[in-house]
Amino acid sequence: HPTSVIGVFGAAASSGKLLGLSKEKIQNALGIAGSMASGILQGTKEGKEVKPLHPAIAAHNGVLAAYMAYSGLEGPSEVFEGEWGFFRAYMNWDKQGGDVNLDIITKDLGMRWELMNTSIKPYPSCHASHSSIDLAILMRNKYSIEVNDIEEILIHVPRVAIELVCEPWEHKIMPRTPYEAKFSAPYLVVVALRRGWVGLRDFTRESIKDPEVLKHTKKIRCTTDQSLWLSRNPYVIPARMIIKTKDGKKYEEEIIEHKGTPGNPMTIEDVIKKFVDNITATKYERISEDLVKAIMTIEKLEITEIMKMLA
Repeated sequence: HPTSVIGVFGAAASSGKLLGLSKEKIQNALGIAGSMASGILQGTKEGKEVKPLHPAIAAHNGVLAAYMAYSGLEGPSEVFEGEWGFFRAYMNWDKQGGDVNLDIITKDLGMRWELMNTSIKPYPSCHASHSSIDLAILMRNKYSIEVNDIEEILIHVPRVAIELVCEPWEHKIMPRTPYEAKFSAPYLVVVALRRGWVGLRDFTRESIKDPEVLKHTKKIRCTTDQSLWLSRNPYVIPARMIIKTKDGKKYEEEIIEHKGTPGNPMTIEDVIKKFVDNITATKYERISEDLVKAIMTIEKLEITEIMKMLA
């Protein structure tokens, strides 16, 4: 899982910078972080809820690596390209050759800022499901489609989406856990068609067993269409949806860049809606408006002001 496998290096480097470490000690921090770079996706395959821990593990280990370097512990200087380093372990690369392009790592360094190329998730589910959710909401609103009037839904997606949100089928049409529901295209599409939105309220142990949702999931079929995925960008996964209604009508739409991607960014209103949805039913719900106002002017505030609100 890239978030934990690679994320630990970013956490180590940024923590080292904040600690005022020298270049040599930041190099040590990265070397130490290499021994903490880990994270597998088998839990996701089984619908288990361990994957959300991965960002926290990466952050924790990155900070720990920086403090260890600060205290004098040394790490390998060739943590990435060394004979027994990161690239060899994770990409089967060695100095004699291979398919790894090392030059791309430092290409445009200091000029290209990847922060501008990141996506924001509008929905709390696997990003491979987002084009399908967008299409369900679009077609619900555009054609006034009621889920009870639908005969069949056919979703065309690249193979990567099939693996993430359509297989194994028996668990996708009837998710066993709230986390598994986040990786279920049938469940998510039906929820989007019924509510016009997908939020945290749709991932409780009660909501994933809702018979009014599950009775429709079997209407959905997913099929592979690699022609949609010309960019091969793993974070921009397109979809085409065909809805057939019981009166014989057929509707079809396609989305290449789903909402939240750099090519189809969320609006400020979209981000605020997601933020409010995320803190609903928490102790911060009562101050949601104050938090939004503070965050929207964060460059003018002392961070202590926001921390006081969260105390």
